[in-house]
Amino acid sequence: MPLRFIKTFILMLLLSDTAYAAGPNVREGRWQTIVRVQVGGITLPAPFKTEKCITTGDLVPNSVDAGSRCTIEDIDTAGNDVTWTVNCADVQGSLRGHGVITYAGDTLEGAMEMVARDTGGAVVSNSLYEMRGERKGDCD
Repeated sequence: MPLRFIKTFILMLLLSDTAYAAGPNVREGRWQTIVRVQVGGITLPAPFKTEKCITTGDLVPNSVDAGSRCTIEDIDTAGNDVTWTVNCADVQGSLRGHGVITYAGDTLEGAMEMVARDTGGAVVSNSLYEMRGERKGDCD
């Protein structure tokens, strides 16, 4: 009986590693993300849309542009969830945020919280970016 338990346990470990290594349930392609922004608890009237080619190697939906003073770091995946941090800095202060999205094949949902600080480190504002996205087609 103990041998059967050990074999079952080993099989479960192997299967869980295989599932984890597979990554999130996401179809690569051109994705559109609609973002609603709240600053200080007030929702801005109009959401904005972004489009990006999402691949298994680049799963963060709203990446920073080249030449930006922002970096995306600490990208991690666990099941269908992708988490990251974003850091931006210039002469007026800094922004730091943490995001998480959950992929479900052709859709995603998630949020990113951002804190803006002045050059002395005092909090200037807190904002929340709520994201919903869907795959629109193949990448160009």
